[in-house]
Amino acid sequence: MFSVLHIDNSTFFKKLLKDAFTNHGCHYIPSSNMAAAFEILESQRVDMILTALELEKGNGDEFLKQINTSKFNNIPVVVISSTDSLEKREQMFALGAIDFIPKDISHDQIITYVQKLTRKDIVESKLKELSIAVLDDSATSLNIIRNILTLNGIKNVDYFNTVDDFLSAEKVYSIYLVDVILPKMSGEHLIFELRKKYKNSVIIAISAIDHYKTISNILLSGADDYIMKPFNTSIFMARIKANVRTFLLLNEIEEKNKELSRMVIRDGLTRTYSHNYMYERMEKEVKEAERYKKKLAVVMFDIDDFKKTNDQFGHQVGDMVLVKVADTIMKSFREVDIVGRYGGEEFLVILPETDLDHAKISAERARGAVENIVFREKKLKVTISGGVAEFEKETALQLVEKADKLLYISKDNGKNRIS
Repeated sequence: MFSVLHIDNSTFFKKLLKDAFTNHGCHYIPSSNMAAAFEILESQRVDMILTALELEKGNGDEFLKQINTSKFNNIPVVVISSTDSLEKREQMFALGAIDFIPKDISHDQIITYVQKLTRKDIVESKLKELSIAVLDDSATSLNIIRNILTLNGIKNVDYFNTVDDFLSAEKVYSIYLVDVILPKMSGEHLIFELRKKYKNSVIIAISAIDHYKTISNILLSGADDYIMKPFNTSIFMARIKANVRTFLLLNEIEEKNKELSRMVIRDGLTRTYSHNYMYERMEKEVKEAERYKKKLAVVMFDIDDFKKTNDQFGHQVGDMVLVKVADTIMKSFREVDIVGRYGGEEFLVILPETDLDHAKISAERARGAVENIVFREKKLKVTISGGVAEFEKETALQLVEKADKLLYISKDNGKNRIS
């Protein structure tokens, strides 16, 4: 359960936050002063601290400083204040706060804020699985980023405070967060090198510089986004999630394109190569054999009496036979050999750099393996016949036709044999 420690003198705001957090399944722990807050931290697990600036026996500034020098400095701290100015926000962020909530926030806005902390969405779940590298020479900035990511349950992160350590890491990351101002090397140059090396990774520049030319150059160097310091948790996470959403969509498109390519060249039932692909591959292998004076052989197989199998056992069993025969044939040949479904129950195998005798040995091995397949249907027995041909300067089509004629010699001679 997500646990929140709230330090505040305001009874109204305590009730508002208690209702918001408890209604969303969180453990809400109220406190009024720093001493009590540290006692709670010693005795209970706390995932996030909410602190007002005006406290009983102290103030928020002092509390943040004490947290930063304590063993609890890894717990994210969010400041709540009625004083909402850019100067005050920058002061709190500089002290290590990861977010700032004005006290004039409405009830609905509080609910929305709590929902963001507690809800689970697909992008957030995927983000937790991605590897992240953070490079910043400022220990304060690194700690703030660590707290923001930890608050959001993101732990698969490596943090670097020197360029040398960063460059010596051999791991490839899905997301890179890189400070623009670095000793030894400019962030702009580093981002340029990262983009050349990792074309599909998300690269986000982080900096306090808000000059448009600097930002433009960084983006032109290959960064996907630019996040300003001091960090605001909501903006920081929204920008990362937006980039991750694009990253995931592009990966999904790439995978679908690969799958479409596989579908084009593969037979939908047997997962062997398709007729069109086999013919194109035959053309390529014949040209290579002719050009480099290499051996080349092909085998044409046909399932014996396949129509009788379909008529007796049904087309569903017939499809199962095709799948098992295809799988058995593929396992009987080398990885470099190309197996495809040439027709209804016909399979073509291309054997690069193979002579006739060795091709016949492989074909015979496949024939014997198919003959020994045991099916659930006890009366079902399947055999194949084959024709083996060696390349002799004919065209791809002529070579396939030669193997096909030899296949039918096997059929005429009693089936379940290789010619």
